[in-house]
Amino acid sequence: MLKFFGFTILILFLNQISIFPLKSFSSWGPYTHREITFQAMEQFADDTKLEIGAPCAEIIMQGNLQGDKLFPDRTEFHCDNSNFKGCSENLEKIVNDAKHLSGDPALIRLGRGMHVIQDFYSHSNWAEMVAPLPVLAPVEDFKDVSYIKNLQSGMYPYSHESIDDQLDCFTAPESDWKTGLVGATHACMHKDGNNSIRGGTEVPGIGRTYHEFAGELAIAHTKKYLMSWYKSGHPGFLSCLVVKVGGGGCNHNIIRKMK
Repeated sequence: MLKFFGFTILILFLNQISIFPLKSFSSWGPYTHREITFQAMEQFADDTKLEIGAPCAEIIMQGNLQGDKLFPDRTEFHCDNSNFKGCSENLEKIVNDAKHLSGDPALIRLGRGMHVIQDFYSHSNWAEMVAPLPVLAPVEDFKDVSYIKNLQSGMYPYSHESIDDQLDCFTAPESDWKTGLVGATHACMHKDGNNSIRGGTEVPGIGRTYHEFAGELAIAHTKKYLMSWYKSGHPGFLSCLVVKVGGGGCNHNIIRKMK
């Protein structure tokens, strides 16, 4: 009976046959790609006293969302299948390509790079490994590292052949989430919203869920990423900046309302 129940759970949650399509930092939230990006932009404005103008911000947002729409099965855009080296190489390529572009194409790539960074925190067990400390991952440097002990992300779009292995991931105690699990699938590991198994579990001692904690890490890293574009002096990005007035001008109000 227990095994039948576990198999039923797998049928409902496994991403490749799910009746509920899984998306990166999905609309279930509260931390969606839009919310993470918006909060990172606000923190960037707090630090630099410069806002990203609303038209540019929406282009960046669309570039971010393209990760799911245009590259749903590309592990290097979502850090699935433990392809952290590929994610890091892809991020570097995106940024390097943008250096030779201007206008919308450069901003779209800026957004695509954000998607890689944000998905890493939702799809991997980094948040579980470092909690409760808000330690950012060296995503940009994974291209030079062949192995990180215990770090993994779930299989997508394919899963392990053994149903028992997959079930083991769903039923594993929280203490094992910091380690590599043989049957880990995307559906088991992701923290895209508070309604997933891991995402909805409260992190001991901090009063927030793993979804919320991963979202906070993603916000901090996205702000760091924006700062790197600012410090690089990319003309296309710099041309988007306007002086922040008070607690935030009309740009942030417009961005907040864009859906």
